[in-house]
Amino acid sequence: LKDKPDEKAKTIAFVEATVVGVLLECQAKWCRVEMKSAGEANKQKYKGWLPRQAIWGVYPHENKL
Repeated sequence: LKDKPDEKAKTIAFVEATVVGVLLECQAKWCRVEMKSAGEANKQKYKGWLPRQAIWGVYPHENKL
């Protein structure tokens, strides 16, 4: 999970393949998502960017939700 829609942007969290999150928006090759941490006593929410190709069910023409 990146803080900006750029491969060289700062990594803010690592997301496992089966994690379910909330899709907030998509721009070109990147989508902004919200994820909750698992297994921690104080679950944190993370908002950041993932490559569109890494998200199942998002089509190339979809930009606004």
